[in-house]
Amino acid sequence: MIMKSSIRDRVFETNSSSSHSVTVAEGEMFDRTFDKAAIRSGVVVLQKPPSEYDEWFRFYKPENILTFLIVAEVEARQFPDWDKAGIEFPSGRTKDIDILPILCEHYPNVASAIEFLTKEYGLKFRMMMGPNDWGRFDTGDLGHIEGYLGDHELLKRVLFCSGSFVQTTEENGWPGETVPTDLGTVVDSGYRYRGNGAIY
Repeated sequence: MIMKSSIRDRVFETNSSSSHSVTVAEGEMFDRTFDKAAIRSGVVVLQKPPSEYDEWFRFYKPENILTFLIVAEVEARQFPDWDKAGIEFPSGRTKDIDILPILCEHYPNVASAIEFLTKEYGLKFRMMMGPNDWGRFDTGDLGHIEGYLGDHELLKRVLFCSGSFVQTTEENGWPGETVPTDLGTVVDSGYRYRGNGAIY
């Protein structure tokens, strides 16, 4: 019998009911880029999710990975003071607002990452938040995923190497045999169901 092992470098995993992972490719083969329309316009627009990441899904697109990492960073910084009010965003909004300047002002790692990406790629960045979003930053994970934004070489690898991805999970749920991706494809989840309901 041949056993195969898979070892992933710098993967965040917990034994919680909901655990997401960030897989970072080795090497420096930067074969992904931001959306071509964003590159042409000179502006990368990120969209803050209105609620937590609560489904089995895999992100490969740099815009979506960057959004996840910003949400995770803000969540980790807010956690020690969870009982205090977080950032207050303008109320009574009727349209999306760009919250990235406010996040950069309050969170040094977010500011560092955006400054680096702006200088490195000559692009501007926005992070839009909808009018009905009251500003909760929650990955849905019981652990904290942090540190990627402050390490620029690691950030480049996780955003632009095709072997890198973020996989989110459903709380207290098992995936099917495949997981959908932001590329419109599905990938093998690694889980298989036996007839008696057991998972291996």
